[in-house]
Amino acid sequence: MEHGRVKRTQLSAKTGMNYERCMKYVNTLKMIKLVEIVSNNDYGYVVITQAGKEITNLLDIISM
Repeated sequence: MEHGRVKRTQLSAKTGMNYERCMKYVNTLKMIKLVEIVSNNDYGYVVITQAGKEITNLLDIISM
């Protein structure tokens, strides 16, 4: 959310998950419309949707 979009491989590295496991999570989040995958210049970027931002904000409030 803070960095806009991120390449799928970079997301995997930043989360410390192997690529396949990370993509399973991303695909689940995509199915429930919290993220989307945007293609640009032969790269796939993961982008958080407005619904994803709202859920993230609610979770931040709950965890306070």
